[in-house]
Amino acid sequence: MEKKKYTQIGIFILLIALIAGALFYYFKVYKKTFEEPDYNSGPSSYFQRLKENPSYLIEENLLQIKSLSMVEYFRTRMLYHNYTNSSSPKQNFQAELERDFPGERGQVLMELLDAYLQFEKQKEKVLNDSDLDSYEKILKIEMLRIELFGENLDSLLYPKKDSETIERFYAYTSRYLKKHYTDMPRSKKIHLMKARHEIYGSDYERLYSLEPERLQFDLELKINERELSILNEYEKKQAIAELKEKMTRAE
Repeated sequence: MEKKKYTQIGIFILLIALIAGALFYYFKVYKKTFEEPDYNSGPSSYFQRLKENPSYLIEENLLQIKSLSMVEYFRTRMLYHNYTNSSSPKQNFQAELERDFPGERGQVLMELLDAYLQFEKQKEKVLNDSDLDSYEKILKIEMLRIELFGENLDSLLYPKKDSETIERFYAYTSRYLKKHYTDMPRSKKIHLMKARHEIYGSDYERLYSLEPERLQFDLELKINERELSILNEYEKKQAIAELKEKMTRAE
């Protein structure tokens, strides 16, 4: 009887130990893998952790600095420090960040500044690459930016602008029309209408309404460039006037 009692106590103690071990594993190991990055721990890069989870920037109100977006703030302050002390603008700006944002927030901003300057350097190389057309440059710059910042951080630092989406479409039209100069105007229009829908997506109607009339008319001229080129000056003026009238009626 006594032996049975000790056996039951032993089993009870073993169960308690197993439960305690399971709880320890859950809270210290398993659950930790699902927690947000701890920006106060370890030597690992703030920037790398922001790429995984950029919520810190929202929580600390760092996306807007002195009424400017963070990227615009970096741009304008670097311009200022380049103008006032061209020998060490980055170091001066870093000192300013340390002064205005002491502690962790300043360290985060300095790492983001490094990434911003790295991207601007890559961007300048792409813009100066004469082997790329304007549409290819837009795609290349976007790819480099996402590779550097990651999709989550990129969408916060570089939110999509209507003007940039419109610019992308018109850059594509230049590329397409150059390659399909001899195609019939109707064929060009159908293709570019599909391209506009694809690039604008669900914002098609709104973005189309924001396109400057000048851009729309210039596109119409480029679509009909081959046909206009074989006309004499009088005929060309008449044809252009008809295109203008046709576009006005379509509005």
